[in-house]
Amino acid sequence: MHLPWFIDGGWFNIITVLIAFALSAYKCYRHEHNFISAETGRNIVHGIAIFPLLMLALSVFSNEILKALLDSDRLILAVAGFVALFSILEDEFERGDAL
Repeated sequence: MHLPWFIDGGWFNIITVLIAFALSAYKCYRHEHNFISAETGRNIVHGIAIFPLLMLALSVFSNEILKALLDSDRLILAVAGFVALFSILEDEFERGDAL
């Protein structure tokens, strides 16, 4: 996909960031808190994980999706991985069944 000259990121990274900000804006509206807050930062980090993890799940059906995932920004994949990891571990630690 060819992007305009003023956008210096791949489509994968752009969609990831747009989804993160859209989710955060929605949660600000829904929970009626200020956009400039620590809660917004947490919502953005959680939102960054959504698109890469969805693409990872869909990569079983398409080599193109897997290639887009592997060609994306490593930082976005790392954040998505940490959010997923800590979400899984949170349940384990709350039950007391920690590793």
